[in-house]
Amino acid sequence: MYSIRKRTASWLTSSFALALAAVSFASGCASSATDSVGVDTQGLTASEQCSPGTAIFVDKVQYVGGDHGTARLHVWVKTLNDRLDGRITHVGFRARLSIVGVTPPVQSSSSCDNFGDCAKVGQWVDYPFQSFFGASDYFENDATPFPQDFYIENDFIHARSYEGAFYVETDKGTRYWANAPASSGDNNFHFDANMVQNVERIQGSQHNYGVYSPDSTRAVATRESFPYLNPAGCR
Repeated sequence: MYSIRKRTASWLTSSFALALAAVSFASGCASSATDSVGVDTQGLTASEQCSPGTAIFVDKVQYVGGDHGTARLHVWVKTLNDRLDGRITHVGFRARLSIVGVTPPVQSSSSCDNFGDCAKVGQWVDYPFQSFFGASDYFENDATPFPQDFYIENDFIHARSYEGAFYVETDKGTRYWANAPASSGDNNFHFDANMVQNVERIQGSQHNYGVYSPDSTRAVATRESFPYLNPAGCR
């Protein structure tokens, strides 16, 4: 399984910052974050509502449909900038792509040539996120290159899945990670057909109809409805 190391040799010095920098990696290391569900958050700031080890979390997720059985997942993440050691330079999802019927290494295949991503199969790569309408602490799947979402399936391609963890990187070279809960048995998130079904069910048919492009106002809030993506209970 992929192991990601901190890019700078200098660790943050305070015990609080150490809890952040010991951020769990996409290798499946256990997260230092604890579940804050059930804590009274009234009157608390956004940072205080999260467990101390959290610097980035998934705020919303949405199933996005389309013609010919298209199924995509769009994600919005929030960063807690007061917990970072510098200016944000990158936000994204460090993951490896799997495609049914495609075994790496592969250079060309009708199963993955649709998006020109054959070389990504089985490899750990960064899927960048972009600022949400210029926000400094809110990001979504990058619109370029296509596809902008986690493209899972349609009638003309083999099913895809993405395994990995979210991160925010600063100008100090530090990456802070958001991982799946240890109770899931795997600290990497899995965006696949199973998640599509779960998110679609939670959204409800009235919200699925006509959702052919991402819409944060109709998306699933993870803290209330999809804790797998937000084990620290942040909002």
